[in-house]
Amino acid sequence: MLVDGVSVQVYTFTSQNGGTTNLCGNPNPISDSINTNFNEVISFLNVTIPHSSSTLNITIISNLVSSAGAWGIRELSITLSACDQSCLTCSNSCN
Repeated sequence: MLVDGVSVQVYTFTSQNGGTTNLCGNPNPISDSINTNFNEVISFLNVTIPHSSSTLNITIISNLVSSAGAWGIRELSITLSACDQSCLTCSNSCN
């Protein structure tokens, strides 16, 4: 995941550390030496970064090359923790 063009988090998933639940329901998976686990894994990821720009550009990329694989995002939430306008500086508390 890149934020404003800077890598902030890397997650690695493989067919060997896939999930244990068939959520998407592929009825006829074709196993080979690479694709051995067709179950889905749901990961709850939480990334907190300091950010001061008035804009935010988030880029999520994958190096997935197999036609038998896929990934997706659900319940994406972006939360802004802003300092109160009365603060002179912002560092987890009002100064």
